[in-house]
Amino acid sequence: MTITIYQDIFVNLIIDGNLCEPPSSVSCFRDITFWAKIFSYEDVILCCDIGTRVFYRNWLRRNGAYDFISYIMYPEEGEDGVWLVQRDGRLRNRGVPIDKISAENYWNVIDFITLDS
Repeated sequence: MTITIYQDIFVNLIIDGNLCEPPSSVSCFRDITFWAKIFSYEDVILCCDIGTRVFYRNWLRRNGAYDFISYIMYPEEGEDGVWLVQRDGRLRNRGVPIDKISAENYWNVIDFITLDS
């Protein structure tokens, strides 16, 4: 999958909420959101099921991983952007599927989300 970005266009990184939960590493998840927010994207958005927005916000805050999340959305809200989705999750047809965010695949995820201008 090739992503072409033009210099003055900002893009969202949308991450499936399942990727912030174990077996993903919370610290690696936070580092991915940091990298995305600082170097490539205007907004980092977490996508979750209806009725779980408060749960994810509280869980991420409690675990120190909420500081680079711009918004928590539902899939029905229709935001555009680059999607990171769980391989066996219900959003798997929307973006690049990965099993988890961990030290083993950290640099692969960074390579994918880094946009060349």
